[in-house]
Amino acid sequence: MKTLMTFALFTMIAGSVSAATLPVLHCVGTEPFWGVTTYTKGVVAFDSPSMEGRSFYPFSSIQEAAGTGPGFAFQIESHDIGNKTIKMSVVKAECNDGMSDTLYEYNVLVEANDQLLYGCCNPIK
Repeated sequence: MKTLMTFALFTMIAGSVSAATLPVLHCVGTEPFWGVTTYTKGVVAFDSPSMEGRSFYPFSSIQEAAGTGPGFAFQIESHDIGNKTIKMSVVKAECNDGMSDTLYEYNVLVEANDQLLYGCCNPIK
């Protein structure tokens, strides 16, 4: 319930960029296992088995890579209330998580909790 209330609060205060601008993605990685989901209201959620529940970050900014088309390569940076930061560098290129036969549309590097994590993302449709 606390997680749901935290998500609802961030959903209300987030959104420095319009929801249409935020790509809605579900990203995963292994070794260590982790997951990130971006939501239309401008919230980024990060979870890992080493954490208790999810951490929610109100969306701060998105920047497209110079010289690329829209949605090809971009960085999302978000902050929580305590000013912890999560950064996602996303590039459109086929990706495999190494653990399943699932093919993903994007590669991602995630900087969170003093770690640099590699994984894959798919759009949520």
